[in-house]
Amino acid sequence: PLPLLLMSLSESAGAPVIYGPSLWERTISAGRLSILRQAGGADSIIALALSLGLLGLLAWAVVRLLRERATLAGKQFGAMVATLAALATSVGLMFVFPDTMGGGWTHFYRLILFPYFWILLLLAQQSFSPSVKLGMLGFATVTSFALLGTTMKHEVLVRAQMEPLQQVDRFVGEHCTVLPVILESRPVDASGAAIATTRMPYFHAANRLEAHGDRVVLFNYLARLPNYPVRFLPQVEPQNLIFHWPPHYRGTTFDVVDLHRFEEASGIPVDYLLLIGNPQRQEVKLKDALHALTRPAQQLFGSRDQRVNLYLRPHQANSRCVPRREPAP
Repeated sequence: PLPLLLMSLSESAGAPVIYGPSLWERTISAGRLSILRQAGGADSIIALALSLGLLGLLAWAVVRLLRERATLAGKQFGAMVATLAALATSVGLMFVFPDTMGGGWTHFYRLILFPYFWILLLLAQQSFSPSVKLGMLGFATVTSFALLGTTMKHEVLVRAQMEPLQQVDRFVGEHCTVLPVILESRPVDASGAAIATTRMPYFHAANRLEAHGDRVVLFNYLARLPNYPVRFLPQVEPQNLIFHWPPHYRGTTFDVVDLHRFEEASGIPVDYLLLIGNPQRQEVKLKDALHALTRPAQQLFGSRDQRVNLYLRPHQANSRCVPRREPAP
């Protein structure tokens, strides 16, 4: 990661460097292998079991090294010490790496896996009985397939809940501007409650509307960061003008949708409003703001669970949008 660190800093001079999570939070995240908890639920248990297993084997290898250092061959001893030094270096890097740097979110979580790679290399230098090897192989196989299974189940769920967005594409005309308002960013269960997952797949789902038809989608959560090649100009930057987010804001919540401010500053009319999530579950201020925006608009599409709704706003004189009243075939 060090070359990426230097490149990021050189291209974003003056951008803030924010340490982010505390040492204790980083220790807990690393100990739980939280980067593997993508789908939530069972992933947390699997990641914790994998972490405890590897840390236990690390402790055993260190004790063996201390006890048998006099009898170990010189090359084997040197290799194990070098591996432990690399492990310690990767842990130190994980603890000092900023969570925000170079104008973007570098996320120390991405460094959590590196110490565990060194643990595996250290274990590869040990000798085990056939029964222990078989047990380790079985444990690795079970945890790998369990993580794969939870990931596939999660992806199937997300894919099914993305279906309404594919239908929305048929209602949006050419040369139009679409504002997605992401009220709920995680998939939901049968009762409509958000599933506890670290992934938020709906943030960029509406960007697929830009794939054809000369459309512009105003919500791109990462497009305002300096280390991305395509960004909004300051005078048309929707995160600040519409949602009142300051630069480098790390949150994902908002209580205002200021279309008037955006249209006045940019001169770009917003033709469509795409709501993703249930407006009735929002705070009163945001709920009232959404009601004021949708009241004069025409609803073109609503999913069965009412979590995806598309509205066509009144046509403005400076708009190049060619709206569709009926869905495209």
